[in-house]
Amino acid sequence: MWTGTSVIVAALTALTSLCGLLLEETCARETASWAARAAGQDAANLLVAVALLFAALFVRRSSLRAYLAWLGLLVYLVYAFAIYAFAVRFQFLFPVYVAVLGLSSYTLAGGLLVAGPTRSGSAPGLNRWSGATALYLIVVGSLFGLLWLAEVVPAAVSGIPPASLAENGLLTNPVHILDLAILLPGMVAAGDLLMRGAFAGRHAAAQLLVFAVAMGLGILAGFGFSVARGLPVLLPAAVMILAIVLAGAALAALFLG
Repeated sequence: MWTGTSVIVAALTALTSLCGLLLEETCARETASWAARAAGQDAANLLVAVALLFAALFVRRSSLRAYLAWLGLLVYLVYAFAIYAFAVRFQFLFPVYVAVLGLSSYTLAGGLLVAGPTRSGSAPGLNRWSGATALYLIVVGSLFGLLWLAEVVPAAVSGIPPASLAENGLLTNPVHILDLAILLPGMVAAGDLLMRGAFAGRHAAAQLLVFAVAMGLGILAGFGFSVARGLPVLLPAAVMILAIVLAGAALAALFLG
């Protein structure tokens, strides 16, 4: 059942991506910076939609690697469409954003409960790359946590909102909220559990590697759209994200191999 809903999720995701990339009115009321980031996310979402279909196909054939990749892609879609639903100005795609958020959330929950292999076989075993994977998750989670706190805490103390809010036309930054409340602590916890050899750590680590690669691709694409539209991009930030994507992709292949 839950792999079947992936077809609907992928189709709706592709629809929002194509509209976002081809129809100017989709982001007509967004700031230039936020519109460029949204375009990058739309481009990444197209790749994720295709990957989700292939992963779901192989999940039905009882592939452990496909199952974990499928879950990681769903984690990404829940995260991405929470941002679309809450932080993109209301327009004709709003019902679709909400639909993808709901369907991907329930598909993820259902997949964790019933769609994969039996519990004893639904996580990769420990191998020589487990330590590097754990370190990657802890470092990436801690690094971005410190970066966001360095922006948020001084602003909260001074009472002056971060400059990035005005730049992106936001009241609060959904990336800060989702990252600091859920994602980054989860990455650090998964890394710690993986170091201990726990089932939950092995299971979550695989999903979060896939998530990190998918999200990084969206950020890099956003940088590309920013450059194409004459907006400034910090080269060190682009290099850092590229390194995270390449390292995450390599570790995903080795850890799940």
